[in-house]
Amino acid sequence: SAGAESVLWWCRQFMWLGVVLFFGTSTVLAQPVFVIGESKIASHAALDADQAGFVAGLADSGFEEGRNLRIIRTDANGSMQAARRIAKDFLDQGVDLLHTISTPSTLAGLEYQADIPIVFSSVTDPISAGIVVAPVSAQQGVRDIHIGTGGESSGRNLTGVSDLWPVDMQMRLYQRMLPSAQVWGTIYNP
Repeated sequence: SAGAESVLWWCRQFMWLGVVLFFGTSTVLAQPVFVIGESKIASHAALDADQAGFVAGLADSGFEEGRNLRIIRTDANGSMQAARRIAKDFLDQGVDLLHTISTPSTLAGLEYQADIPIVFSSVTDPISAGIVVAPVSAQQGVRDIHIGTGGESSGRNLTGVSDLWPVDMQMRLYQRMLPSAQVWGTIYNP
């Protein structure tokens, strides 16, 4: 009868609720947790802001710490030796991704990279540091960063952003804005 089916349906709902309350929602509705090993060379306001921006970008993409994301944060306290140890530890732990904040942390990560993808940030000149290879566009006077030459893969499993300030572009803009100026000054606070 319809009444018996309704009672049965409610019994199942309460049983399901009991399972959820007993085991917790993370057990019953388990999602994979993405693990990121994050290495920065030292604590600094600019690097800390980079770290916070990375987490905000992940959140915008649906990754939230405590739900489907775990970030293991480390600080090498200015030591390249510690940065290498941290990178090796992350490789041994089998993190899903390595986020390196600074040139030294990225170089250390590349020493132990294996199959773990690296996302670097706060690397001023990834080309000069040997992190990426890129052609220089003579027509634009600006470096167009591609992994490898001609857009093909360099064989490295990495991507990232540079914080290199485009001074040459800035000076050309100043010159167009005020061609009669002889001396320029720029205030910069990292």
